[in-house]
Amino acid sequence: MELSYWQSRWRNDNTGWHMDEVFPLLKEFWHHLQLKEGATVLVPLCGKTFDIEWLVGQGYSVIGVDISDKAIHTLKQNHGKPFQKSRKGDLVRYKSTTLELWCGDFLKIQKSWLPPVDAIYDKAALIALPADMRRRYVQVIKQLSTSQTQLFLNCFEYNQAEMNGPPFAVFLEELQKRYSSQFNINLVYTHSLMKELTGFQRRGLQSYLTEKIYHLTPA
Repeated sequence: MELSYWQSRWRNDNTGWHMDEVFPLLKEFWHHLQLKEGATVLVPLCGKTFDIEWLVGQGYSVIGVDISDKAIHTLKQNHGKPFQKSRKGDLVRYKSTTLELWCGDFLKIQKSWLPPVDAIYDKAALIALPADMRRRYVQVIKQLSTSQTQLFLNCFEYNQAEMNGPPFAVFLEELQKRYSSQFNINLVYTHSLMKELTGFQRRGLQSYLTEKIYHLTPA
């Protein structure tokens, strides 16, 4: 799956994953992280999510990264404050006082370009990627993390043989394989979405669909 796939979907407004509200489970379970005001929160593959402004409103310094300049433009408009533009490598950075937006390939971002990251908010970023890209993505997440970084991770589980991703099915076994060398993995929420996301059934899903929220803490 190439980056051009996602860029094409943005150009054609084929962004069915976008929510027109703040992710309810973010508001319900974010308190598990117990972050202090002013903490730095990284949001990979952020799209144009309203979650960005919610996090800013909680008093955090937020960093969003996405390949789509269209998504980044929308986030800048929603924020309503001036940004300074600069460039690092192949990525373009827009920085205001409380929000930093990077447009480009998340897998190319460097730790030295960012302030120390206190938390990473992964809202369906990991599950947007096929297996090989998930491996590379997790490598970058671990490289960007410090000994204090926590993760808030949203995943789907289903029979991958019944439906092609994205979103892809990601199970606890894979999380343990990818993350357990650096993080403890704690399940904080699980819920069946089989009756709610009926569009997946039209794509072939038949047996089950489970949404899970994990809180990853430094090992």
